Amino acid sequence: MQRGNFTLIELLVVIAIIGILASMLLPSLKKARNAAKHSVCINSVKQLSLVMQMYADDNNEYYTAQNLPEHGYWTKTLIGLGYFGDDKSITLKKIEAFYGCPVRQMKPRIQGDRNSWGINTSISSWDPGNSHPVTPMSHFREPSELFSFIEMQVPEVDEDWGWLGVGHTFGDTWFIAPHNRFSVIGHGDGHVSSYKLSALFSTRGNNTTWVPSP
Repeated sequence: MQRGNFTLIELLVVIAIIGILASMLLPSLKKARNAAKHSVCINSVKQLSLVMQMYADDNNEYYTAQNLPEHGYWTKTLIGLGYFGDDKSITLKKIEAFYGCPVRQMKPRIQGDRNSWGINTSISSWDPGNSHPVTPMSHFREPSELFSFIEMQVPEVDEDWGWLGVGHTFGDTWFIAPHNRFSVIGHGDGHVSSYKLSALFSTRGNNTTWVPSP
């Protein structure tokens, strides 16, 4: 005997089952998507740490200053000097690609908010002639503990200036934790970790995480 079309009740049951399965899968898919963005962010900081190591190798083991005469802010300088490749043209698209975390594409988005990391001010001066305390990489006390790049944002800033000046002297509102309350942090030895903000704030003193030398 040949069966006819689905009845309305059977169709509703199938739709209900699909809805239940979708509701069960969506949280897992969202979690997987966020984990993938977190991994992209970590890899970006690893690349940034490698690029800064290359710059330091060429400049007496010092990180770039935050603001340089030729190209301006350090984010643009590293591109303009060719540390990210042969194409030295400086564009906002490149700045977002090299220094932007995918989670930071969320709305509302601050105008000009293209960079996701700043340099710890204890290891990077404002400009090459600044007297701000700066320490070469070879003099880092505990490079595996030292924070070099910190995930952050500056609220209500309308220009792309690099989100610089990060460190133990700035207010907590500069720091963000977009990865399920975790923040991606680069270290002086090049490895990358994720911290809860409470852990960052608990190490805001004159110690090996924020200050590279005695």
